[in-house]
Amino acid sequence: ANWKIGAENFAGDMYHTPQTHTSVVEIGLFREPKAEKRKDGNTYWAGNGGGTTYKLPPGSLEERLR
Repeated sequence: ANWKIGAENFAGDMYHTPQTHTSVVEIGLFREPKAEKRKDGNTYWAGNGGGTTYKLPPGSLEERLR
């Protein structure tokens, strides 16, 4: 469900996993997410309020395209 305001959700859904799936962490099924892992993503703005967020593998674009 897209319940967030536009300022939080124009490009990506960063709050989805920690908010929606917190119960699996609370019962010990998954570990607590680490903040430093969340900064690895890249956000692309498509203009007119749209965009998306990706977590890319390590290396440069040229290395990933080989």
